[in-house]
Amino acid sequence: MPSARTTTTTEATRRLVHGVWGMHRRMATLLGTGLPEACGLDLDDFVLLETIALTDLAPGEVAQALRLPAHAVSRGLGRLEGAGLVARRIDPEDARRRVVALTDAGRAALARAHAHLERALGPWLTELPPDRTLLALDALTRLATGRDAAPDGTTASAAPAATDRAR
Repeated sequence: MPSARTTTTTEATRRLVHGVWGMHRRMATLLGTGLPEACGLDLDDFVLLETIALTDLAPGEVAQALRLPAHAVSRGLGRLEGAGLVARRIDPEDARRRVVALTDAGRAALARAHAHLERALGPWLTELPPDRTLLALDALTRLATGRDAAPDGTTASAAPAATDRAR
């Protein structure tokens, strides 16, 4: 007889969908309008800016890393570039390749965003004991990316994929 903790695949997929949806809605509520007010970025632009900060990628590779269509990333890069937060530059290791890099203003906006996210989401993360929070974050990262590494390259159990170019 299965234990009370045993979950069918159907129940697990339902819980996953509803759990991710609920987390998304809760995060949107917790961040509210505060993120744009704190740093001039919405959540999409924050994730794009942070991806650029953590990697040395060409625009097409940014789209692949975020699993977004190239046109969506191109529009986002245009907004960030127009705001003076990123600049396209020649890759120092391959002059045929252009990469996107943060400007000083981009690094400052990202620092303000991180401070706001910590204030807004920090209390949410303390709802679980620290060890369970780390397990939950590791599980979310694994489910979202198919690997154990966090976006900044830190990991508890595996190295980032070879295609990651963490600075």
